[in-house]
Amino acid sequence: TCSSPQASAGLKTVTMQDQFGQSATLAEGYRYATVSKVSVGNAHGCALFGHGGVKCWGSSHILTPGGSTFTRIGTYEVPTLTSGVTKLDSGANGACAIIDGGVKCWGQSQYFAFGNNQSVVNQPTPTFVSGATTGATQISLGDNIACAIISGVAKCWGNLLIYPNPNSSTEWASKMGRNPTLVSGMANSPTLLVAGTAQACDVESGSVKCIGITPGGNLSPTGDGTNNNRDTAVQASGLTSDVTDLSASSYYTNNQACAIQSGAVKCWGGNTYGQLGNNSTTSANTIVQVSGLTSGQEQITAGESLTCAREGATVRCWGRNTAGGIGDNTTTDRHVPTLVTGLGTNLTDISAGGSNRTGNDPRGFVCAVVENGSRVQCWGDNAYWQLGIGDNISRSM
Repeated sequence: TCSSPQASAGLKTVTMQDQFGQSATLAEGYRYATVSKVSVGNAHGCALFGHGGVKCWGSSHILTPGGSTFTRIGTYEVPTLTSGVTKLDSGANGACAIIDGGVKCWGQSQYFAFGNNQSVVNQPTPTFVSGATTGATQISLGDNIACAIISGVAKCWGNLLIYPNPNSSTEWASKMGRNPTLVSGMANSPTLLVAGTAQACDVESGSVKCIGITPGGNLSPTGDGTNNNRDTAVQASGLTSDVTDLSASSYYTNNQACAIQSGAVKCWGGNTYGQLGNNSTTSANTIVQVSGLTSGQEQITAGESLTCAREGATVRCWGRNTAGGIGDNTTTDRHVPTLVTGLGTNLTDISAGGSNRTGNDPRGFVCAVVENGSRVQCWGDNAYWQLGIGDNISRSM
């Protein structure tokens, strides 16, 4: 069960049968029996099911099939993505998926993040990205930038945003292009690729390289020990081998990035709320070791001012906890990894997001796939119904 000081506890579930005749106990509104992946963004979440269908829930930032702009309470099936999807990723205000080797995106986009030579897009129905219709094997959607591995090479499109001057003539330090474009400095055959707000990074032979810009001019998104903007990918300091997972936060301020290297979690970037996990609130332009997570970690996810890591079915989170996103049944910020309590068994996937609250009030939330894919469990901020449980009351587990 989940609980918070403001609300009743409990994750609402219901047993349903899908069109394939399978039954399971799922989060309210789910129809398919097995969830293989969950991906959450800016006040919304999406789930990829075992048969390749996608369902989403949460705020209007990821538009409903009819194009409405009101908040969704329950989940809905994403049109044209009812089967055959192999990859899924949620960004700040939308999501992208790979189906039949092509990239489709939907939701709200600015600065060409959905490609197709369109700057501002309200796109309720998933649409193929021109130049990414075949050969895609991985997709990552950040804030105003998307990246994919296409035919074995890293390509990105959209813009890396300089904050806090979103309307100035110097808004972009790196204009990636209106359609998928080769990333300067990234080699062929990357194994991982992520897009955030201020950076895009890949993993090549276990080594991390990043492009990026410096939000506010005071921290490095590339982890190379400088605060310089980088239009050509540079080596992240110390991450030269054995990197197996990578994540970058796709939120305007105080964004962080993290990697798993030989089972240890290492992070860099913004740290106002302790989201680097090294028992401080000092931002870092070089890689720092997360306290206590020196081996055995399998998955990392960077959300809005909080970060979480998974070791088997055990999840630990750190950073801002105002809305309970750390999952320790408190609202106290945590500067070191803290065990998430109350999770279901047989956990297989986690994803951390944010809440798009106005002003300087970042509040994260997290979702996990539990019970061998029969249920998605979420906790943290719920102002926009993004926990998918039929109300807008936050839970701290």
